[in-house]
Amino acid sequence: MPSTFTWLDYSEHERRQAQQVIALFEEKGTVDELGIGSIRDAISDILFPGTSVLQSRARYLFFVPWMYLDLERRRVPAVEFGPKAARAERKFISVLLEGEDTAGVVGKVAGEAVKLLPSSIYWQGLGRWGIRTFPGSQRQYHRSVDRFYKLAGAMHRTDDDDPIFGRVPRNWHAGIPAAPADFPDSAALALTRPEAEYLRDRVAQVAAKTVLSYLLSDGTPGDPVDFAWNHHQFGDFPVLNRFELEQARNFSDVMNGAALLYNLLLARAKASEDLVAEYEQALRDWDEHVGLRESALASWRRDDFWALLTTRTAGIRPGARAFVTSWLDMAIGGDRKALPDNPAAQRLIRERERALKRGLARLDNRRALDAWLGASGVRPLDYRWGVVQGIVRDIQLGLEQRAAQRA
Repeated sequence: MPSTFTWLDYSEHERRQAQQVIALFEEKGTVDELGIGSIRDAISDILFPGTSVLQSRARYLFFVPWMYLDLERRRVPAVEFGPKAARAERKFISVLLEGEDTAGVVGKVAGEAVKLLPSSIYWQGLGRWGIRTFPGSQRQYHRSVDRFYKLAGAMHRTDDDDPIFGRVPRNWHAGIPAAPADFPDSAALALTRPEAEYLRDRVAQVAAKTVLSYLLSDGTPGDPVDFAWNHHQFGDFPVLNRFELEQARNFSDVMNGAALLYNLLLARAKASEDLVAEYEQALRDWDEHVGLRESALASWRRDDFWALLTTRTAGIRPGARAFVTSWLDMAIGGDRKALPDNPAAQRLIRERERALKRGLARLDNRRALDAWLGASGVRPLDYRWGVVQGIVRDIQLGLEQRAAQRA
């Protein structure tokens, strides 16, 4: 019987997590097999708040509110709001695909049959950046619009249509740039200068002093890089941001070895000579890479790392922290070359998988092992940088428009 995901009316945070799990399962090499995803996500939220692995292009941060504001202006009732919004989003896919730039169009492959719509993908980010002011989930928003219309209609106004004795209730930030006159019948993914300025200013307002805010306020476009700590302006980042990225880099570099050892153990259990050779070489490469950073890792104050996560530790289980601590103890300053055949290291990986998956642990369950495709969680953590880099570039290109026009 095939596995399925059923959406229940849980919190938006829980729904976002479930959506990201789906995305990770669809992207080879990024699945969280060893249960460190809560730590990865906490760091990602510190560096790049409001982002997710499902996002693609920055202008969706306007497409969604523009569609919803249009439905509000037409006073679409609650019972019809959700279905009409979904139909509008699905219809909009073909509009975007008519443009020259179609990279990152949600539904580019599946078309109107796409399962996750932009409103779901960007809902959390819209709230985190203060673009969406309604505090609840999409479903709660859809159900609330009848009351919203009633409250808005009950406001007493001056002859200039200004509210008397109170504010007009809003579900969306008042400063959102207006939609183009031909929207949604025509649209492109490139941001206008006012739209880019708005997004930059929103992030500066709600997420000041983050790496994301620095990139939007002071960053300049450069060649794509695999990790944020390789950014061409890294040396100019504020001290706090460099510290955060150094902590993120240390964690990514060292924990990648645990993922590689897990895959090596799977390859051995499956008796695949090719995969065994592949992961033994990958671990040698990892040892060499970590060795080049031996001095930085030896002086890594791990208390600083955990302190960085202090405000985000609600979702970090004690078992995850204990596993990470044990692996760091083995990998930093120890004999990394011996880890592939170290019984304690192997036991740590086995017990971690068993604690997470119980009877479905691949190292214990032959059927689960047979379903392994040869790579699980082998990529170093990049904390959504692949997505963030594209979003940032969209905004940076939008910010350059006026200067280019004046030149």
